[in-house]
Amino acid sequence: MLLSRVFPEVWKFGLHERATRQTPLALRGGVTAAAGVVRYTTLRKINAAAGYQVTAGKTLVITRILYTASAVIAPWTAGYGDDDVAFSSAVAPANAVGSDGSLTPAGNLLLAATANVIYDVDYYLEVPAGKYPMIFLEQASDTVRVYFLGHEV
Repeated sequence: MLLSRVFPEVWKFGLHERATRQTPLALRGGVTAAAGVVRYTTLRKINAAAGYQVTAGKTLVITRILYTASAVIAPWTAGYGDDDVAFSSAVAPANAVGSDGSLTPAGNLLLAATANVIYDVDYYLEVPAGKYPMIFLEQASDTVRVYFLGHEV
């Protein structure tokens, strides 16, 4: 294969492959919803107190998501916004954008058909510079916990 002769190593992040190495980035979060109310959580680096903001001049590319839920849950959604709203906030980030272009979890393919199972999903989401990656969920008193894996380019 020509790529392997030109570049001795190919780095794989989920389904996204690069011929040059980027630093892998792991972000975590969890959201507990309330009946009829969408709750939002800004993702953080492991052990960080504040939400992760994409570096100026870079794009965060999320390529893999691991998640689990406390119960069988309806779809939840990934996205990004302009500010850090902490965990399980009833207020959306400013200028929030869902991965499917909307802010309604209904119809999204991220769901948990069985409680307390770890789901591993190849995914592709670009988060622009200066934005905060987030998740949101609308389901009565259930929790979803996530790890997003990706890198900045």
